[in-house]
Amino acid sequence: MATSKQVAITQKISSQKGKDVIMYNLYRDHSILVAKATILSIDHRKVVGGQELGSEYCEVAVNYVIKRDAILPRGVGNMTTMGQAQGRCITWPYKHLEVDKSMEKSRNATTSRPRRFPKGTQVDDGLEDFQAPADLEDLQ
Repeated sequence: MATSKQVAITQKISSQKGKDVIMYNLYRDHSILVAKATILSIDHRKVVGGQELGSEYCEVAVNYVIKRDAILPRGVGNMTTMGQAQGRCITWPYKHLEVDKSMEKSRNATTSRPRRFPKGTQVDDGLEDFQAPADLEDLQ
């Protein structure tokens, strides 16, 4: 049975599906960053690597490995370390994840701010010279 702390962590992460996260070491020093990943699934019944996620784990795609020798909590076949998990989907416990706020800021900075130009400035987006893909065939 999940504790109230685990339920709170699960609820916090469940709203973060698709978000970039920082993965922290499972053994010994829990403050060590081991990788950056993206949350793919929080479905407790989803099977990843032959095991259901359950209430304490989520499925992540490992985007960037920081500590190659970090041990995976649930190895899959010969894949037992973070270095081997680069670019793959694995399970990771909620309590060792944190939403990557640096990625949030950079996404917001590029997508939510309108471009501002002095009044009367003409902006050339360069679309006048765009060629459709059929026109590009001659260039290959």
